[in-house]
Amino acid sequence: MKQSNYEKPTTYRFFVLNIKIISDKPVKAQSYKDLFVNSFKNKTMGRIRGERFGIIRQLFSKQNTLYIYGTFCSFVKIEGLALDLESMDIVEYEIPKNILPNAKETRFVFYPELHRLAIYAGGEVSIYAIINMLRDMLMKTIGEENRIDIVIEQSVDGFNRILDAAEIRSLYIEVSPSNGDLNKDYVKFVDNDLKNGNLDQLKMEMRPRGKSSLNYEGSQILQGVMGMARSNGFAKAQIITKDNKHEKIETTEYPRNFSVICVKEEDAMLEMYNELKSEYKDDKK
Repeated sequence: MKQSNYEKPTTYRFFVLNIKIISDKPVKAQSYKDLFVNSFKNKTMGRIRGERFGIIRQLFSKQNTLYIYGTFCSFVKIEGLALDLESMDIVEYEIPKNILPNAKETRFVFYPELHRLAIYAGGEVSIYAIINMLRDMLMKTIGEENRIDIVIEQSVDGFNRILDAAEIRSLYIEVSPSNGDLNKDYVKFVDNDLKNGNLDQLKMEMRPRGKSSLNYEGSQILQGVMGMARSNGFAKAQIITKDNKHEKIETTEYPRNFSVICVKEEDAMLEMYNELKSEYKDDKK
């Protein structure tokens, strides 16, 4: 019997981070690639919290590809004294400086042209730990003259929960200028205004008059900043649901899930590039 050469496709799932270099000078794709390459070569560590840090353990690049890929690793840096349970004494705990215990890993693909980082879902290091690690690590690499802004790509679910509420009692939004990859008119209006005003960041706290509710449909400013926040910020709200329950919503708790179906993982990396490119196309390119 003739054997079939059919290979079953695999679903690859990702979370995505928007990584932006905030600078007075134009930022090219090569600058984003160098950010990761230099952090890897220098073995730069980023603090996650407490004694847990992270690093880029592996980084690979193929010729003429639109991405680089590798592995993040988190670990514990043990410093100071320790408790000896047998003697109940405080002792000096010696461990080789190059040995970092409790290692956990998560794989990633980075697209410098799109300044988007795709993180494989299901990894041992959470996306929120990776954000903390990268903020610290990349700031050490880029230098004091520039700043790094990292935003998780959020699903519409958190925003819809806010907008579908019976009442929006308060709303807090933070946004920063995009890299020209927005496509809705009212969102572009706010984005362009931030850039024209030379604003690095916009923070807005909104409350309705009296006991009324915020009117999203009646405010282009509100629609604009909410639209920007999905990729360039976040929103927090206190709402009253249609069941008359008081709830607090944070949109970063609703990360967007991306998925591609491919036979080969290399094809999945390219397919993710195409999907991100179609959604976050840079108008300047």
